[in-house]
Amino acid sequence: MKIKLISFLMICGLFLGCATTGVNINEIPVPPVLNFEQTPVYENDTVQMDTKLKEASSKIEFLYGKKSEDGKIELTDDKSSADMVLMTPETFVSVTDIFNLTNSYKEVVKAQGQLVNSYISNINSLKNLSVLERQKLIISVENWKNSESMYKSEHSIRLHEMIINKIQLFGTIVGGVFLLGMGGL
Repeated sequence: MKIKLISFLMICGLFLGCATTGVNINEIPVPPVLNFEQTPVYENDTVQMDTKLKEASSKIEFLYGKKSEDGKIELTDDKSSADMVLMTPETFVSVTDIFNLTNSYKEVVKAQGQLVNSYISNINSLKNLSVLERQKLIISVENWKNSESMYKSEHSIRLHEMIINKIQLFGTIVGGVFLLGMGGL
């Protein structure tokens, strides 16, 4: 009876090493493909400001003058015969204001363009980062699959060696018990 119990326990111990984890490495989800178009760089358009300046300057009324023989300046309506262009103080102030305002707008637009381009650069960098993160995740999943596959093959080899060793041990014990039962040794 004891021999049957010992044999049963040894067989149970033999099959105890056959348990698997049950993880299927082919069911690991792959992240979706990310396709981003790069955001184009912002370019300043100062042509509109130049046209507005031309429109404003065409509204300004200039006075045309001609120098007389005695050195005095006489106003004339004929542009072709005029020697000089004259402005009233109000016209001069409005012209300088238009030039100053236009130059200020151009500086603001250029600074705004640099700011917008820095934001666009950040956005494009984040897009590139998300693509690289996806590639990193795919590579790490592939590495994990490879390591799991290698572990399973190594575990299978060790399992076969363990079964052979247990069978040899079981045979040795059963043979020893058989020899003891026969009255030998």
